[in-house]
Amino acid sequence: MYAKDHGEALAGLLHNYCGDSIEIQFTDDLAVWCKANGIKARDDHDIMRIVDRGGGAVRLGILEVIPEGLVDERIKALSVRWSLQNVANNLADRLDTDKKKLAYLLLKEYSTTVSELDDELVADNWVFAELRKYGFFKE
Repeated sequence: MYAKDHGEALAGLLHNYCGDSIEIQFTDDLAVWCKANGIKARDDHDIMRIVDRGGGAVRLGILEVIPEGLVDERIKALSVRWSLQNVANNLADRLDTDKKKLAYLLLKEYSTTVSELDDELVADNWVFAELRKYGFFKE
């Protein structure tokens, strides 16, 4: 998946939470990017990371080319978590385009910066509510 192809959409979505103080940087090695920005990478499978620069300004580091396997891992994890709430309606199935998947991943990453969203299921519910709010799903 080529994240750079969706850079404008990602910036627009992130703008809803951070205003104009957004900088998106595409990289081929997120661990190197994290080190250069003074943050610790979570693991070798990170797709993107948000750095709070203070005063509402954020920097998003994102892999320019995201291996499909990494995206599939995240979507599968969502599916497993969601099955704890509802086995009949798997929200992961609604992420059927690259744009929706990236929007989910971006909002999931953003949710790590919001203290009220520190529970995975709470964060997933919030992310899907936001995706609906911004028209990613036709209801």
